[in-house]
Amino acid sequence: MSAPIAAQVPLSSLIPRWPPPLDAAVEERLLGVVRSGLWGSTQGQVVETLARRLAALHGVASATCCANGTIAIVLALKAAGVGPGDEVIVPAYTFLATVSAPLLIGAVPVFAEVDPATMLLDPADVARRITTRTRAIIPVHLAGAVADAAAMRAAAPNNVVVIEDAAQAIGAAHVSGAIGQLGDFATLSFQTSKNVASGEGGAVLCRDAAMGERVWSLHNAGRTRGGAWYQHDNVGWNLRMGELQGVLADATLDTLPEMTERREAGFARLRALAAGEGLPVVPLESPGTTRHARHLMLWRLHEVAAHRRDGVVAALQAAGVHASDGYPCLNTVASVKAGIAALGGAADQPLPVTEAAAKRTFWFPQNVLLAGEEAHRAIIAVMARALQS
Repeated sequence: MSAPIAAQVPLSSLIPRWPPPLDAAVEERLLGVVRSGLWGSTQGQVVETLARRLAALHGVASATCCANGTIAIVLALKAAGVGPGDEVIVPAYTFLATVSAPLLIGAVPVFAEVDPATMLLDPADVARRITTRTRAIIPVHLAGAVADAAAMRAAAPNNVVVIEDAAQAIGAAHVSGAIGQLGDFATLSFQTSKNVASGEGGAVLCRDAAMGERVWSLHNAGRTRGGAWYQHDNVGWNLRMGELQGVLADATLDTLPEMTERREAGFARLRALAAGEGLPVVPLESPGTTRHARHLMLWRLHEVAAHRRDGVVAALQAAGVHASDGYPCLNTVASVKAGIAALGGAADQPLPVTEAAAKRTFWFPQNVLLAGEEAHRAIIAVMARALQS
């Protein structure tokens, strides 16, 4: 087994912080906005420039930056006309926002199974759960891998929209195309932990330019681009991103190619080290993903070692590694079940495949992938000791 690092060097000190420290040029950009007094995106140009850049990166007609990733999903649902009583098919192994967004507008989440090999929404199970009340499907591009949203879109009736929850997958791609091109909408998040971070913030990508204008209007008090300030052609909200957040998101977007390459290298090193030690665990892969964002590194314990999952995570955390035992399956969360029941939906929606796979899964955040070989060898040594104890 590989030797751990020297005891006097805390493992946590070898894992880079995220977001990374700002350089002088970014600090000057932030000060420039502060000094200008143009702090809102209706005054400055930073957020609009970022939106155009995001649209170009993903090859879509438009992007609208907004307050956060949850609101991005709400905007996409509202723009598509999804409302009270409509059904929205979602995975249960995801962050709460994928389910809270439809609940917040009175739509009923319907859970579908994931493929246990990838933890991505299973298109075949989605197809089985479509009813006459289904109005949207939200595949989640979990960990930076890309779900087969194109297959779901092809199989869905014309009145059903596909909204890619790409909060963890900015810049990622599938054999069917880049995110944003696979469904009708894609939503991004720039929350602090994300690969492109601004503290809070999000965006909606649209393939259709007219739908993109509708999203923009809904997020900007119902205004029409080019219209008068008090011209409200739609009933909308103020869900705009601020200019300071725009600077931070734009600056971390500058580093995305380099950081993605480093994360990919870190993933490969950790996978090789675990295999070299013969550990009963494998990282999850997604064969259809051609460009992985590597936001998280998901590990799956072999069946014989599944009972050690919590011990492995606890050992890693004690050593200073921000490992997680993963999301609770949202179909089992009391507040979610109550919210669904209040809308007349089925509170109990068992998902045996998803729930069993979740119990054998844990993950590392993306900054662990950015660490060097010394840290990675120490991490694998901690995992090995926990699995052998």
